Amino acid sequence: MTMMADPQQAVYNYNTSLSLRCNGPVGTVDDDTQIEWMWEYKEQGGFLWTTVTTTDDNFNEESSTPSGPGNCAQNQVVTLQRYVLPEDTGRTYRCYVRRVAGSGGNFDQYAGEYTIGTVLAQEDTNSGGNSGWRL
Repeated sequence: MTMMADPQQAVYNYNTSLSLRCNGPVGTVDDDTQIEWMWEYKEQGGFLWTTVTTTDDNFNEESSTPSGPGNCAQNQVVTLQRYVLPEDTGRTYRCYVRRVAGSGGNFDQYAGEYTIGTVLAQEDTNSGGNSGWRL
């Protein structure tokens, strides 16, 4: 599984739009198969993962259908968009996929992780910019 960040940089300005994109194998998909994607993050130096919840301010998009060569090698893409804030400095994000197949049982797989670099503090407190997760 791969994770890409756009833009990928060491220092982000306050409220910069960051898109995290996971591309992961989901295998054969049929009427009995359920695929669940989740996003999680942990604080810098932390051990516990926190689920990124879906809210009106959260943009999380799954590709409509899995694709790829052959039934067993199908992939699906999910994207999470975040407007970064200073509290994101050093946070690590990952996506998680759970595939539940009618006859094939369960399997879990984690994506590559992405750690956000330094996020600069807001320079103008009267700018009225975005905060947090966005559509």
